[in-house]
Amino acid sequence: MKKVLSMALSICLILSLTLGCFPVYGSAETSYSADVLEYVEANTEEQDVEFGAYWTPEGNSYSVDSGEVDEDGNPIMVVDEDAYAALLQKYLDAGLDFAVTGNEVYSPTHLDLTVRTAAKVGLDIWYNMCLSSGVPTGVATYSDMWYKYLVTAYLGLDYYEKAYNYVSMLDYIHYADYSALSSYVSQSAEDWAGLSTSEKVAACEGINETDRETIWNSLDEDAKLAVWNSLSSSESRAQFDIIWETYKDQINVNALAKLYICDEPGTLTSNASELYENFSQLEAKLDAYGITTPVGINFFPMTVMTGKDGTPQYNFLNKYTNYLDAYLKTESTKIDVDWFMYDYYMSQGTAASLLIPPYILNQFYAMNYSQELDVPMYTFVNVVKQNGGALYNPTQNQLLEAVHLRLLLGNEAICYFLGWPA
Repeated sequence: MKKVLSMALSICLILSLTLGCFPVYGSAETSYSADVLEYVEANTEEQDVEFGAYWTPEGNSYSVDSGEVDEDGNPIMVVDEDAYAALLQKYLDAGLDFAVTGNEVYSPTHLDLTVRTAAKVGLDIWYNMCLSSGVPTGVATYSDMWYKYLVTAYLGLDYYEKAYNYVSMLDYIHYADYSALSSYVSQSAEDWAGLSTSEKVAACEGINETDRETIWNSLDEDAKLAVWNSLSSSESRAQFDIIWETYKDQINVNALAKLYICDEPGTLTSNASELYENFSQLEAKLDAYGITTPVGINFFPMTVMTGKDGTPQYNFLNKYTNYLDAYLKTESTKIDVDWFMYDYYMSQGTAASLLIPPYILNQFYAMNYSQELDVPMYTFVNVVKQNGGALYNPTQNQLLEAVHLRLLLGNEAICYFLGWPA
C-alpha cells in the first residue's frame, strides 16, 4: 500500500509541476513574525502533526540589570524569567508544540532556564546534542553531554554548578587553599606552594575525617568551588557518576521531549563511527537510569552529494543512500533512531537535468527511506533569510506550499527554522 501511495503522490506532484501549479521560487522577502506561523497553522488541515521551532533564543537576550555589581564594579545581569516565559508562550500561541535548542549556543545555565520555563508554559524541548564533528562548531563529546548538559537537564543546574554540595569532597581536601590547611600540615605557605599534587596528597594523609570535615565546612562557597575546579577530569567525572547514582530517584526523565543527537553528521565513514561510539556510551548511561527519551538524527539533504548549483554528481542517489545507511543500517555503526529527519529548504539547489528538482525529489526519497526504517519522518521548513541571503525569507504562500508538501508525504513533525538567537 505504501508503494502504491508513493507512486500516486509522485504522479500528482509531477502533474502539478508540469501544469505550473507550484509558484516559481524567487527572491521575495518577508519579515518573520508570529503572524506568519499563525497563518500557516490556520491554513493547514487537521493532522496528527507536531509543529516546532529551532531555536529557542538565548537567555542572554532577556537579561536585566540586577542593581548589584561584581568585585570589578561591573553590573550583575540576571535573566528576566517572566519575559522569557512570555516568549515561549508566544510560540505556543502561534500553534507550536516544541522548540529545539542545543549546546552550540547554550550554556548549562541557559539550558536549565529553557527546560524549567518550557515546563511551566507547556512547551516540549528537543535537545540538539551535536555528538559528531560533522558540524564544525559546538561539537560535544559524550563526556560533555553526560557530565555537563544532561545532568543539568535531567537533575537540575545546581547539580552541575554546585556538584560539590552533593558528594563528599573530603578526599580532595588537599586542593583547598593553604590558609584552611595551615593548622593541619607541617609545611610553610612557601613550601606548600612548591608541592606537586601527589605531594600535597601525601602531606594531608595524616588529617583524620573529623578534621577534614572541619576544614571543608570552614570554606565559603567560592573556596569550595575552587576545590571542585581543581579536580582532574577523571576525578570530577567520578563524582558526577556518584551524583547520578545517589540522586537517581530525583531524575526528571521527562525533562526533554526528544534527544536530537546530531545535526548534519558528516559524510565520511569515520564520522559515522565517531557518532556511533559517542552515542553508544551515552545510550548505556541513559538505559542505566531509565531515561527513555526518543532519539533521532537530522541529516544533510541529498545536495551534499551534488554540486553547489544542484547539478548531481555521478551516482549521487546511491552515494546519498550509503551516507544514510552508514548511520542507520550498517551493523557496525547503526544507531536505532526513533525518527528520521533532514533539512532542505526551498531555495536550495536547482538541477535542470533532473525531472524533479532535488528539493522535491528529496521529499519523496526521505518518505521511502523512513518507511523502510519504519520510523516517523520529520523535516524542516525555513522561515528566515540566512547564509548571507542564500536562503531568503519565504512568502506566506511559499510557507504554505512547503508545509502542505510535507503533510502530503506524511511528515509527523515540522520544525520551522527561525534563525540564530538575537
